[in-house]
Amino acid sequence: MTIKSHPGSDETRPKGRAPAIAFLTAAALAAVVGCDGDTPESDADASSSTSDVGDVGDDAAGAGDAASDVGADAQPDTGGLDVADATPDASGDGSDTVADAIDDTTDPDAAAPDVVEWPPPDPYGLGCAEYAEPVARGSLPDGLTEISGLAMASTPGVLWMHNDSGAGPTLFAVDIDSGALLATVTLTVEFAWDWEDMAAGPCEFGDADRCLYVGDVGDNAEARTAIGVPSRIHRIVEPDPGAGDQTIDAVDTMILGYPEGADYNVESVVVDQYARVYVLTKQGGDAFQLFGALFRASDTAVAMSDYGTFDLSPMLPGSSTRATAADFDPVLGRLIVRGWTGMLEYVLPDGIDLPAMQDVRPAQVPFAAEPQGEAVVYGDGGYYQVSEGAGSTIYFVGCDVPATERPVLP
Repeated sequence: MTIKSHPGSDETRPKGRAPAIAFLTAAALAAVVGCDGDTPESDADASSSTSDVGDVGDDAAGAGDAASDVGADAQPDTGGLDVADATPDASGDGSDTVADAIDDTTDPDAAAPDVVEWPPPDPYGLGCAEYAEPVARGSLPDGLTEISGLAMASTPGVLWMHNDSGAGPTLFAVDIDSGALLATVTLTVEFAWDWEDMAAGPCEFGDADRCLYVGDVGDNAEARTAIGVPSRIHRIVEPDPGAGDQTIDAVDTMILGYPEGADYNVESVVVDQYARVYVLTKQGGDAFQLFGALFRASDTAVAMSDYGTFDLSPMLPGSSTRATAADFDPVLGRLIVRGWTGMLEYVLPDGIDLPAMQDVRPAQVPFAAEPQGEAVVYGDGGYYQVSEGAGSTIYFVGCDVPATERPVLP
């Protein structure tokens, strides 16, 4: 079996346990925010001081240009083939898919190799058309009082999570049903300034290894660059929760470079199937800005492309809303974004990736009321949510009515 690495990736990264994942052909793939001192009550005050969030009306061609920018900014020239080339363009015609990029570089006379693709096929088909009401699962133990990020573990029935700012560079593996702490994983990093969200995804495009991405991206004062601690994403090969407490020395770190050297407060981090990381800003005015770049470990800032501004007012009409967590399922083409007062889900049409989602309109989805919810993750046919606070409950929202089709753009 051949593992298809992302074209042009020349960085050295740690190898580790390769969890059991399903394999897709390239053609099948083609078919298919911390404890920042503010509370829900202070949300309206925070939004009043926010600057203009910019124009939402970038056309599809502009989104396509932005997608090209991230590839050029995030990795070296590879003879005309980079992640932007391998991503569907904003027209949605599928002419520039990952499968095309792989096929174009394959010897037609050679035997077709197996290609490890990420993510594996979702056992719940096309996702959910109608979600169920939230149900309580486990309750978190002492010490996990400021949960701000979630990721599904490869081990069934386990969630990865982390506390908010000031809690140290530590991940926790937790049993979903009991809430019991299974393992504590410490990352050897320079500092943990304000961890706000985490995500799971491929370590590189087409890679069998699965990685955890942790966002040290909180910046209430929007001044991290000025004080010498710019926002960053850490990446590690996913540990085995069954191995118990452990320390991870092999940590890749990507420093985020926002356009024009600006700083943004962020509490939401997601990863797509190409190992491209995205952040959603936490700002006032019922909106978030979406920035993204192919992950690249670097001592200097990696340029983040701006993919536009998105309206959050449908989350809870009449109330100021800010993004406090998000997750993305590349197989289903679904992005879920939460705030303190609700959740929205964006269902992307076939052939559309996150950089080209400007025309996708979100819908409200069920939400368990929580004191200060800052974590959400897709899993088990629905999604999980957790709040900050002692003894917080892990809530699960399952699926009542499965979806039978993906939407298409008009």
